[in-house]
Amino acid sequence: MKYTIGLGIAALILMACGQGNEKKNEAAAGSSHTSNPATENYQPKVTVVKYEELLEVLRQQNDTLNVINFWATWCVPCVKELPYFMATVQEMKDKPVKLILVSLDARSSLDSAVIPFIQKKNFVATHYLLDDNGRMNEWIPKIAADWDGAIPATALYKNGQQLRFVQGQLSEKELKTFIQTHLTDK
Repeated sequence: MKYTIGLGIAALILMACGQGNEKKNEAAAGSSHTSNPATENYQPKVTVVKYEELLEVLRQQNDTLNVINFWATWCVPCVKELPYFMATVQEMKDKPVKLILVSLDARSSLDSAVIPFIQKKNFVATHYLLDDNGRMNEWIPKIAADWDGAIPATALYKNGQQLRFVQGQLSEKELKTFIQTHLTDK
């Protein structure tokens, strides 16, 4: 039964994101790179995590607004909206906002697809690859009770609390409003 549900959710993700094409880095959890994305030498760090490890990131107790985006390299709407996240967070660089990108790509594609994609696009953020697809029926409803697993999906967290969750692609204007509305929430 769980296998069937998992396949159903995987099919929903693929349908929501268009057609699919499909070694863990030793980066410490929560670390972000300090490379200048304008250089050819930009080397993003992607930390491979299970849900429980990601949960620790989400539970961070600080006054930073954490913008968590669930995405994949094969997801057309995800790829389309990611530049909006980069531009918006860059515009707000003097504000307590942190972008955390959580790839739902297969772990086997980390070195061949995920890291090269992030590097080519110069996506500066804290990067994770959630290597827990076998338990997606367990963790998806823990992220958001009404999330059916389709991506892109974005959540805002502050002081360990989820402030908002949105499933689906955001326009640049929607994203800016989404973040600005919650930037001053206590």
